Amino acid sequence: MSRITVRSIVLRAAADFTASTQTSSFKLDGLPAGTIDPAKIISFWVASDTPSGTSPTLDITIQSSWNDSDWHDEGAGETQLSAAAANLYTPTIISKYYRLDLVIGGSDTPTFGNLVCVAMVVTDGYSNV
Repeated sequence: MSRITVRSIVLRAAADFTASTQTSSFKLDGLPAGTIDPAKIISFWVASDTPSGTSPTLDITIQSSWNDSDWHDEGAGETQLSAAAANLYTPTIISKYYRLDLVIGGSDTPTFGNLVCVAMVVTDGYSNV
């Protein structure tokens, strides 16, 4: 009988977001290079209050790396927010390190209020996270 373990990692604490950046990265332990671990699932949760400014947008791209230095965009690319939202993204696990690339657009000081980014890692309870 396996047990399920869930770990939440705050990549960006709730605060107003006004400039493009990347979140902090986190490492999945126990993955040999080039393998996919079906015992792990990553979900990214991004939430924001109603944005301000003129035509504010926030492009969110999941990025992965094997060495926490050379980053690559995951999946089909970015998702764009333009209103208050809470969204969940789940990539296929193919790397050891993950982060979010956040690019803000618009004019008149576009701001996404209380933007928070969290990664949730689910394992079978016996894998390293």
